[in-house]
Amino acid sequence: MVNGDGIYLLNGSYNVLQNLTLTSNAGSGIKIGDADDNFFTNLTVVNNGGEGIYATNGTTEIFHNTVIANSGLNGLKWQTAGGDNGTFSNFISTNNLSNGIYFDNGVYDHKFTGVLGVGNNTGVDCEMSHASQGLIDLNCTSTGADGSTSYPGETTAGSNAILRPSRNLSNAFVGKAPSDAIIPIDTSGTASFTSINADFLYWVGFENPFRAWGKFHADAPLTANHRGHCVTGQTCQIWDYSAVSGQPIYNVSGNGSSTNSAFVADAACPSVLNGNNALVSRMGTYTYLAAAVEILGDKQGNENGLCESNENCLYTPHFGSYQGSGAPNKCTFNNGTVTNVKMFGLSSL
Repeated sequence: MVNGDGIYLLNGSYNVLQNLTLTSNAGSGIKIGDADDNFFTNLTVVNNGGEGIYATNGTTEIFHNTVIANSGLNGLKWQTAGGDNGTFSNFISTNNLSNGIYFDNGVYDHKFTGVLGVGNNTGVDCEMSHASQGLIDLNCTSTGADGSTSYPGETTAGSNAILRPSRNLSNAFVGKAPSDAIIPIDTSGTASFTSINADFLYWVGFENPFRAWGKFHADAPLTANHRGHCVTGQTCQIWDYSAVSGQPIYNVSGNGSSTNSAFVADAACPSVLNGNNALVSRMGTYTYLAAAVEILGDKQGNENGLCESNENCLYTPHFGSYQGSGAPNKCTFNNGTVTNVKMFGLSSL
């Protein structure tokens, strides 16, 4: 929660950002300015006052497993000629004040693959300024129907994502935390901005990494009064962005609708982790598993966050940053287009 953008990449390339929960910022959750070839995996971007993700130029970016909701403007906005050829895989953008996805004039050929989830945006789900941007104006696909994968005319981008429309994430997260055992100053999960600001650790020392301070209001989650940052003179609320069972982002990373089969330690990996369930980036440079991310910092693979052949990877049953809890267990990987992966999953969904 900052009085600005959660992350601002300016003129920086080949950055790798993973497992981020970016919430309750005054500006955008992520802002990109003339920064190319960056990798973003496992993102939850919620309750920000500006855009969820905002790019003013930025080519061949890759976003894999991203959830955006309740932005004060668009969920995803790409602006300025030259910001082309990105890849958006397993991408969800709902409940935003303006459009779910907005591409400005001069933006071309972004590929959407895996699952594309939209819905409950005040504007439209997909606002395209012209053809050859990667999606179909208004309805995202040719029909806008659930399960549709037709993007006529978008042959260069090669979009093939399964569309899941009418998604509503209002109850997708745990939401307002009633208390936090680590934070000593809260009362029923709330505290004044002044008391939080007394110690830096009060901003970051939560029970789990999916918690953060945001605005307090009696309204239900993902409404206007929760967008933006808490400021001096206001009461702040601890929010928990762990995913909730039975909701649209929970354990459906295979096709955005059907529940994934169970992960059993030391047994065959769930079918969604088959080596043939692979995605290809817009420029064809990367072939990676749809329902996993690379484990970073293990001195294996290319450390870009995508789960490719010959890497150690973490199963991602859910969309967004939350992927369960507990110790990692291993399952037996079935080779396909992607091969020789050591696959791990957390012990509790």
